[in-house]
Amino acid sequence: MAVLGDNRRFLIFPLDQLPVMGRGLGVALQKYADGAHLRQAVVFTASEGLVWPGAVRCRGMADLQDWLGKRAGVGKLAPTWTNKKG
Repeated sequence: MAVLGDNRRFLIFPLDQLPVMGRGLGVALQKYADGAHLRQAVVFTASEGLVWPGAVRCRGMADLQDWLGKRAGVGKLAPTWTNKKG
């Protein structure tokens, strides 16, 4: 799963890090400071690669290594291709 906050922080983590919660309960996808919120989330498979909405080409896992982390982490500054409008 890839998540992007409106603070331009990008984080990729495996879906198996998402716990199954009861109805009405939530789980943190990414840690935000200064009132930032989740802007976009995309679920993808490593074998097919990430196609970010609005971007032209598919990104393989080799291209995404810099943004891999644990769920609820802060993430790193987003790549420029996440700015494109879909």
